[in-house]
Amino acid sequence: MIITGMDVDVVRVTPWAEWVFVHVYTDEGIRGLGEMHPGGRQFGALEALRQMEEALKGRDPRQIERIVH
Repeated sequence: MIITGMDVDVVRVTPWAEWVFVHVYTDEGIRGLGEMHPGGRQFGALEALRQMEEALKGRDPRQIERIVH
């Protein structure tokens, strides 16, 4: 199983707060869902997620420790 892509959804819940959901897709049709709360302004955090997508494509999502390192 390998990661084929990611989507990021930002949901504004108040004028000052947003929820960020990260959808991860695999070649086997398995999807993962995560939530991110970067705190404060998140412009840099969202850009980092977009950059991570390219780094994660082709990786095995079960190898969490290897990906984190």
